Amino acid sequence: MKENKENKDVEWVSYRNINVDPDRYEKKIAVQLINETSFREQFTGSRRKLYVHSKNKGSKYKLCATTTTSKSKSGKGQVKGDVFNRFINEFNNCLAHQLYDNEPLYNLIVPKIGKSRIRNKDIWKEIPIGFRFHNIDLDSAYWQILYRLGYINELMFDKYIRLDEYKDAKRFCVTMLNRKCFSKDTFSSARYNEIANYFNSKEPQCFENQKLLELSNPYIIDGDEYYQIILKNVRQELFNVMHEALNGISNFFHYATDGVCLINYEDFIRMSNYFKSQKLIFKGSMCTKLDENTYSCGFREKNFK
Repeated sequence: MKENKENKDVEWVSYRNINVDPDRYEKKIAVQLINETSFREQFTGSRRKLYVHSKNKGSKYKLCATTTTSKSKSGKGQVKGDVFNRFINEFNNCLAHQLYDNEPLYNLIVPKIGKSRIRNKDIWKEIPIGFRFHNIDLDSAYWQILYRLGYINELMFDKYIRLDEYKDAKRFCVTMLNRKCFSKDTFSSARYNEIANYFNSKEPQCFENQKLLELSNPYIIDGDEYYQIILKNVRQELFNVMHEALNGISNFFHYATDGVCLINYEDFIRMSNYFKSQKLIFKGSMCTKLDENTYSCGFREKNFK
């Protein structure tokens, strides 16, 4: 896949000393242009990354600067500012290393078995107001699935799984995989001639070939497609886990992504045992039907929709 190719010619480094403000980033771009150094820019949402080509590194691109063009204050939930940015950088580094170290992840395609949402309106209408029932849901479901599939390592998983203040930030790690991502290569004249000579030696007049014209195009879709595959795999694995947990259980009235409202205590125990067998962390709550549209779940009030 395209991301696989990029991983092999990019040298991975820590974000710690390369996160700069937009003005400093533009100055680094100017230096590369003045020195006629080949470089690559990657754009993911508001995030920009600068990779500089180095022959001394085996023709690899080294990540030397990153910045964001977003003017809004970064943060999700209780985690904001530099703490949020450090967490996202840590996640990105962890994901990159997991992909780099585990080549089978590039070929992973999770088939979809389960559904994302089910409502049994007939059962909801039958139960009286004041009826008490059980809710069971996975803690930080997407975070657990990222670890289950191998996209984050055990150290990263354990560090944040119990930290409730990172709940929204952990969810953001998954949703940001759906952002548009592309790269722009800027070649020095020497580097461009080197590439042209290489391809022409393999196939005469190759730059007239449409396939190789795409390689010479400065705009290349790099991570967009593959990151969306990761997002799709995480979502479908979660749906499949819930589908297996609900196998043989029909007496429920609401299932949405990572939580289920169950009528019988026996079904609650059955699902609990399944999650335990899969080493998944979950929590249970007592619920009460308040009226035809709402119910309480623990200390919160939810709509039946």
